[in-house]
Amino acid sequence: MSVSDSTGKTTGGHLLAGNPVYTTAEIVLVILKDFEFTRETDPTFGYKELKVIRKENPIRK
Repeated sequence: MSVSDSTGKTTGGHLLAGNPVYTTAEIVLVILKDFEFTRETDPTFGYKELKVIRKENPIRK
């Protein structure tokens, strides 16, 4: 998630349950058919991190 203030300063982070929205929430959802989203364990920290891979598309070749 990213948020910005009235000056355009933007901050990113994670949105968790219980976070209030005071004025507007603009949410955009898209279907990305050319990408595969998986979770893989990070060897350094042990967390399952998001991995995004572009699927092979024979039409683009």
